[in-house]
Amino acid sequence: MRTLTRACGEGSEFKDEMGVRRRMSEILRYLCEVASGQLSMKEITHNNEKYYAFGDRAYHKDTETNLLVYGKQNDYYTIDALLFLWEHRAKTHPSYVRDATAANVKVVSRPDRREILDYLSGNRLEIPANHNPSHAPAPGIAISRLVPETIEEPEAKKLKLEHNARPRVDQLLNKERVDSSEVRALNESLTADKIAALKQKRLTHQKTKIAAVDPEMMAGGAPTEPLVTRYAMDVRKVERVYKTRKSVMNATKKTYTFLFDVLKLIKSREEAARLKERGIDSTKSQPAKFVGMYNRYDQERFGK
Repeated sequence: MRTLTRACGEGSEFKDEMGVRRRMSEILRYLCEVASGQLSMKEITHNNEKYYAFGDRAYHKDTETNLLVYGKQNDYYTIDALLFLWEHRAKTHPSYVRDATAANVKVVSRPDRREILDYLSGNRLEIPANHNPSHAPAPGIAISRLVPETIEEPEAKKLKLEHNARPRVDQLLNKERVDSSEVRALNESLTADKIAALKQKRLTHQKTKIAAVDPEMMAGGAPTEPLVTRYAMDVRKVERVYKTRKSVMNATKKTYTFLFDVLKLIKSREEAARLKERGIDSTKSQPAKFVGMYNRYDQERFGK
């Protein structure tokens, strides 16, 4: 029988039948600490899937433990099954089986029920007989991957205007008519009515001539549309990529066929320069074709 060296809540090591020291899985250790009240557990729903979080680690509800199902070799109890058993430990076994079946949770068999409950509650120091230390449960997931932190985006920068200047600007832009009571006559030729009429004409001229300001430019942002003119498009059409040693090697698609033509041209130029230094014409450097001597018999065969 496997003997536990320490209590469940105090440690997670045990000796198997051969006396080899082994380490209990983290899932069983977390379940023992939750049952004893040393660790808090919470449920997390992510992508319509249920997870159990223990500290900074989370496990899917269908994650298998090291506890084998009674009478089966490759079937293990899940976290959801053990937690459901612990929550309904006060009920009788038939009542617990009905509730587990209705909740679609794997049922803990009657032979395993007592050992598992005693082990989780700390009343049993020996690890359950159905524990398989060679079975490695799935590793947990960091809670940060299930509950990402919300990052607040900074507010867009706006054009800062002085509060004292805003009423004055609104008054100048939105003023429909000049108040004649605020205008005084300068002389006999420029009466108050004439000055008011000139001011009204000037305001009308400003409203028709001043261009509207883009709200994006007032907010301090750059214009969304690129300022590309027709001349810039013409320049891009005739643009060619200058090929150098570096640009050719950095290209995504490396083709070296044109390099052979360049090397052949360089080689021909070097040979022409070398022959020129020797005083030999490059056009006459090729050997002349051999012309055979006159033969009378060939002429007779040609005549026939």
